[in-house]
Amino acid sequence: MRAGLLICLLTALAVFAVAQFLYYMPIDSHTVYVGHAQLGEAVYTHGSALEVVNLQSMSITFRGVNPGMVASPWLPNGAGVEYSYTRAAALFNTTEIDPRKDVEWYIYLLHSADIWARDNILIVYDVSYGHSPDIWERLPAAITYGLYVSVKSGDGPVLDLTCLKAWKNGFYNYTCPSSPRARLNYVMAYYAVTYSNVYIYKYAFAGATKNITASGPNYITIRIGQNIIITLPKYFDVITGERLEVNGTIANNTVVDIYGARYNVTARDLGTRVFCVGFNSLLPVFAGIGAPDKCVSMPTPPRNVTVGVRRHNATASAVDVYVDGELFHTFYVDGPDAVLYTGPYVKPLMATAAAFIQLNYPGRTLKPLGSALLLIGNDTVMHPPRYVLKAMEPGQVVITPPGSRYPYLFRVNPGLDATWADVVLTWSGVHVRPGIMGNNATVYSWPTVPVRLSGRVVELPYLAMLNASRLCPYGMARASGEYSPAGDGWIRVLGPTSVYCTEYPVKFLLPNGTSVVAPAPINKTFVWSPPAIVYPNGTRLEADPVAVFVDGPKTVSVNYSRVFYLVQVVTPLGVNKTWAPRGVVASAPAVIRLGNGTRWVADGPASAVAEGPLVLAPRYKRQYLIRLDAPINSTEAWLDEGSVFRVDLADSWEPGNGTLFKRLLVNGVSAREFRVDKPMTLRAQYAEIYYWASVETPVNKTVGWVAKGTVLKFPEAVDFGNGTRLVGPNTSAVEVDKPVKVVVAYSRRQYYVKIEGVERWEGWADASSLIRLNATVVNGVVYTPLETVVVASPGIYRPRFEATYRTVVRDALGLPNPLGSVELCNATAQAGLDGSAVVTIHTDGLCTPKVRTTPVGPYTIAIIALATVAATAVALKKRKKQKL
Repeated sequence: MRAGLLICLLTALAVFAVAQFLYYMPIDSHTVYVGHAQLGEAVYTHGSALEVVNLQSMSITFRGVNPGMVASPWLPNGAGVEYSYTRAAALFNTTEIDPRKDVEWYIYLLHSADIWARDNILIVYDVSYGHSPDIWERLPAAITYGLYVSVKSGDGPVLDLTCLKAWKNGFYNYTCPSSPRARLNYVMAYYAVTYSNVYIYKYAFAGATKNITASGPNYITIRIGQNIIITLPKYFDVITGERLEVNGTIANNTVVDIYGARYNVTARDLGTRVFCVGFNSLLPVFAGIGAPDKCVSMPTPPRNVTVGVRRHNATASAVDVYVDGELFHTFYVDGPDAVLYTGPYVKPLMATAAAFIQLNYPGRTLKPLGSALLLIGNDTVMHPPRYVLKAMEPGQVVITPPGSRYPYLFRVNPGLDATWADVVLTWSGVHVRPGIMGNNATVYSWPTVPVRLSGRVVELPYLAMLNASRLCPYGMARASGEYSPAGDGWIRVLGPTSVYCTEYPVKFLLPNGTSVVAPAPINKTFVWSPPAIVYPNGTRLEADPVAVFVDGPKTVSVNYSRVFYLVQVVTPLGVNKTWAPRGVVASAPAVIRLGNGTRWVADGPASAVAEGPLVLAPRYKRQYLIRLDAPINSTEAWLDEGSVFRVDLADSWEPGNGTLFKRLLVNGVSAREFRVDKPMTLRAQYAEIYYWASVETPVNKTVGWVAKGTVLKFPEAVDFGNGTRLVGPNTSAVEVDKPVKVVVAYSRRQYYVKIEGVERWEGWADASSLIRLNATVVNGVVYTPLETVVVASPGIYRPRFEATYRTVVRDALGLPNPLGSVELCNATAQAGLDGSAVVTIHTDGLCTPKVRTTPVGPYTIAIIALATVAATAVALKKRKKQKL
């Protein structure tokens, strides 16, 4: 029972949702054709067809649609709407399909003489753009799953709807003058399950066997008859369902001749499962010059086909085709600002995006073909279109405009209205299944759900996908509510959802029109210090730190309250730039010292009030430092360049301190004036310097000027000429290098003294000094001084000596003579028995000793007598012997 109640509840909700989901275009809506432009309601189309049964043809009426989920260029009320995006994706749920069993194919009469068979389809390939050579292509019937997008690039609108001028019967004329308009290109990316194998033939021009009348990079023109000229491409691809025959010849890795043009032909078999992309293709089929740009074999059907547009360089945009997330192919369009586009007109195809499932030839589905869901958006948000069609407009419409006799064939959408199926639009996309076709003129409004993005509530289509990580360029993304993860940071919105970031950008708007974005953590107060703003006119703005509470992305206008002006101070050293607050007094240096005896001095005002950008350039004069180095009163002064410096010093100058200067010289010359053209040091010197000298000696006292360096010398002795002198001066010489007062004193007085008598000596002797005499011997007389001489005055001194003479008096034979005597001066001494005699006398002069003796002394007489006696005795004895 619970399961039954749940099923009933879900059914009721589904019915209610469908009722809210479905809108219908107004009955009075109309179709507008302007050239290839179309607005408004579309209708069913049908064509005549022949079905061959038992080799008999029978006429039938075929009605078909282009099933697909289409971004509607109209609102539910029938008004046109246009919008752009940068990414579109088709999500497919495919079934296992066999084109030979699951589709009932029909014979379709395109030309009166061309029969298209179910298994052997032929068309005419118009190579010559107007002629029909015998080139047949066999096209495979296919079930296609694809994504179609329109690429808008360039300046201006596609069409300016204000230029539509009403005709009648709901038709309009386009009256705008030729002006820049946007360009439309179309991308068709599809997966095909084919009835038979698909072959690719590549044709490359290799020369001609007939006359070439014209040639270009991509074409040649050949004359094939008297009046027949055809134009052939040099390079082209042919995609066909069977081997290609050219004029009855099978072209397979060989050279073929087409009306005199020789082509190298190569072939490649892709099988029955292929994926192709085409640029500006009108049909999702495989045919001639309209062939896709790239086809590859792909056994497994893709689930995701995406087309995105991006800036490539300054002049072009790139259109990328992705298959299940892998880059498959890239196209390039002019203009760097291309976008994917949906608009209410056709040029030449409808400008929109569609995820489609269709048959490329008339047929009725016998089995569900699967479903396709279209998402549009950008790298951040992908969602179903807000307004959706469940089938594309008729692939071709025949219209006879007012004033025309013949109908025009308009190609409204890629493909053909060739699919006989039941097309159902649900929240999971468009489903194509067997059944009766419904009206495709219905505009459906996709339901929306509230989503809170960083505190701001937006309405997003149900099943929208958010790249949550991309929504948070700073910090981490966090989500809550009804959603499901979709991988790679994406989430799928299933109901009310909230997405917030751990950090948000705070955008600070600056008064110069720029801005600064700073990341800040959520739910905290962020303090930012604004940078200074400098304007080219020399104005600088500064602001106090700004505090803002961050609960989402913030935009704050910064108040710059402090104004500074660029002050340029121009001096001889260059330009010094600084920022000064408004109203402050800016000053240049009054004095600029260069450190080498040179300086610059401002000659006039050197300050000004900064009421705006200021250039302060006072006039400066150069000054040099002049130093005067003089004996006294040395000085220095800064003097202007070119001035004259005068030395005002007296040529003879007595400063009053006992010094006298004479003959002044400045730097060695007598000049007194010097021109100031550089720093100078002048040395003022007097050639002659005198000092006052006072000299006092025992002889006299002298005062006067004495030249510097003079040496005053004083004698070692001052002789008074009277036998008296002074010796031992306290100084012998004084060099005069300053004022001096010299008092010369002698330490001793001396007298000239002569010693006469026993000793003879003369010389200077200190007053009151004692002259001690030495004992001496003269002529054997020993003189012993009896006194010491006291020098009391100059003169002659005769000191007394004790003279002693000692001798032995002898006779002529040298024997002591006691009868002798000795006389010394006036003293006489008698010799003793041994003949010795000593005489002493006091005298102040020399004495000559005199010895008085007899020729024969008593001792000599005695000896003589003894000798006589002895001689006599000897002679007597000898005489006796002789007698014997």
